[in-house]
Amino acid sequence: MDNKKQQELQERYIELQLIDQQIKQFQQQLQTFDSKLQELVVTHEALKSLNDTKSGTKILVPVSSGIFVDAELKDVKQLKLNIGADVSVVKSLPETQKLVDEQIDEIQKYRDQTSLQLNVLVGKAQEIESKISKMG
Repeated sequence: MDNKKQQELQERYIELQLIDQQIKQFQQQLQTFDSKLQELVVTHEALKSLNDTKSGTKILVPVSSGIFVDAELKDVKQLKLNIGADVSVVKSLPETQKLVDEQIDEIQKYRDQTSLQLNVLVGKAQEIESKISKMG
């Protein structure tokens, strides 16, 4: 194999390695999106069940993983949302549900975009692998 061909082969390998790193990053992002989506779906379902829950209902409130305290619901129609820096705002149950639904839609949109980009990169990697196999 001449130097020019060997150099081109080496460049293709480097390009393939870079694309492989990008693929791994996109896969990690997809996992993060999936995890957040799952969390938001659970929140959505919890809010839905609050709709049918009456004030005075006894509940278990998680303090930590696997640790709960008994509590009684006072007002299920007004929820406090943390907006950061130890600041919270009061929202109605429908407003909160709408906010969670919007977050689900937004994350799903980013997930879909990331998935498309991942597919493009996988296609490029396959093209390069094909070129490498023809060169070698």
